[in-house]
Amino acid sequence: MCVMPLVAVSAMFGWGLLIAVVVVLLVLAVRGNWFVRINAFLADVRAELRKVSWPSKAELWNATGVVIVATALMTLFVVFVDFVFDKLVRLIF
Repeated sequence: MCVMPLVAVSAMFGWGLLIAVVVVLLVLAVRGNWFVRINAFLADVRAELRKVSWPSKAELWNATGVVIVATALMTLFVVFVDFVFDKLVRLIF
């Protein structure tokens, strides 16, 4: 089995990405009016973003606090379970 160096793989990925972008641009160009469609898409994005109900600063801070506390509790749980399994494995083996 031949393993390609990482540099060769990343170079091939770069070329593949470039080729994919060129193909997409060519397809859009062949279909015509792609500048108009891109502008229409961006206008639709702006219109949808105006409909979004953004949270207030207080709601944002509360949600951030909930995420931090939940992450800390989950971390403590994983550490506890790891500690218990470590002791069990050392006891058995």
